[in-house]
Amino acid sequence: MSILKPDLKEYGFELIEEYFQYIIDSIINGQFTQARSLIQALSRKQKKELLLWLVQNKELDEQQYGVFLMTVEYI
Repeated sequence: MSILKPDLKEYGFELIEEYFQYIIDSIINGQFTQARSLIQALSRKQKKELLLWLVQNKELDEQQYGVFLMTVEYI
C-alpha cells in the first residue's frame, strides 16, 4: 500500500508529515487501532520516512515511541 496525494487530500492534508502527525495524534487520543491502520496504509518507503521524521524532527515522548515501535513492526 501507499499513501498518495489524493489520499492526503481526503484527510485534509497537503504533506505526508501532516499524516505522520495524525498517526501520533491518534496514539495520544488512545486510538491505537486507527493508528495501526494508518501505519499499515503506508508503503515500506513511507514507513521508513515516518521513522526518520520521528527521530530527526521530534524528541520521542511516550506516544511517539509507541508509533515508532508500531511502525517497525510493520516494515
